Amino acid sequence: MQLAHHFFDRLRHELVTGIKRYLDAVGEYIDVFMFADDIGHQRGPMMKLDIYREFVLPGHKAMFAAVRENSDAAVFYHTDGSIIPLLPGLIDAGMNCFNTVQTGARNMDAAELKRRFGKDITFWGGGVDTHRILPFGTPEQVREDVRRRIQMFGPGGGYVFASIHNILGDVPPENILAAVDAVVKFGQYPLAGSEAERDGLAERLTAANYWIKPMEALKRGD
Repeated sequence: MQLAHHFFDRLRHELVTGIKRYLDAVGEYIDVFMFADDIGHQRGPMMKLDIYREFVLPGHKAMFAAVRENSDAAVFYHTDGSIIPLLPGLIDAGMNCFNTVQTGARNMDAAELKRRFGKDITFWGGGVDTHRILPFGTPEQVREDVRRRIQMFGPGGGYVFASIHNILGDVPPENILAAVDAVVKFGQYPLAGSEAERDGLAERLTAANYWIKPMEALKRGD
């Protein structure tokens, strides 16, 4: 255990030192500082919460603080997977933007994420399902998927549209264009629909298991 602490302490020191040197050189030109370090998988965090808090979270706090103390940049943190138990710690550590917002992972319900954490962070991602809808859906299904996600993440601001993961080579070009068209059509403020209508949509999508199986739900007309 002592060796593990020494390793993480040393790693934290090296990373923070590098961040400070980098920002000293170009910090005034940076709006967003990105960290990418997956800590979740499809079913949950990669480690127990107490392990994260003891070994990893101190590094996140130190790195995020280095950005905030040496620049005006927002702290952008990327991780895949289901990480709801880790989000409060990341927010407390100073994370401003959360990416990729993998709604297809366990317990990553878009409406619940927005309700619990939308006042504290900007969601950067989660805008279109890249596992099923974008590569295998029709342009109409892509547009509807994007519309629903904007309705969940967009109210009140704090949302930057992006796909959940990288757009790969098997995605039809017409589906990419459909996603862009949907963002332009449905992403203008003020957003269409009332709060009650969005709440009703959120309940319907959760009941239909939409976030885990969006293609099946769209085919059923849910």
